[in-house]
Amino acid sequence: MLPLAGAGAALRRPATAWRIALATLLALVLADGAQARQRIGDLQGRSHRSPVADTRVDDIAGIVTAVERDGFWMQDTGDDDPLSSDAIYVFRGPRLGKPRVGDAVRVSGQVQEFRPGGAAGAHNLSTTRIDARGSRG
Repeated sequence: MLPLAGAGAALRRPATAWRIALATLLALVLADGAQARQRIGDLQGRSHRSPVADTRVDDIAGIVTAVERDGFWMQDTGDDDPLSSDAIYVFRGPRLGKPRVGDAVRVSGQVQEFRPGGAAGAHNLSTTRIDARGSRG
């Protein structure tokens, strides 16, 4: 602890105080970075398949850009990486509410590589999506 020269006075050892303040700031930045939320670009990755396929994600934020019968597309502000997509399809199933275009949403579910057409679509590329059917909301 650094001694103070009275109420409201400056620290007696400014060099020591500066080092402590810098160390505290660095610790806060590292702690904040450790708890950074995943973004859509993190789920999409820089290649065709998601680096987090078959894992659960929580509170992925985005804006709804299109709505379909069984799900919707959402996009975030982007990660400035031209190799990753900033949009993703959310499969919601019939139990979850149907959002509207422009709604801000947070989605939880399992990241999947979905192949349109199933086994019959063997020549189709897979699409990364979030399966939110097991989520509430």
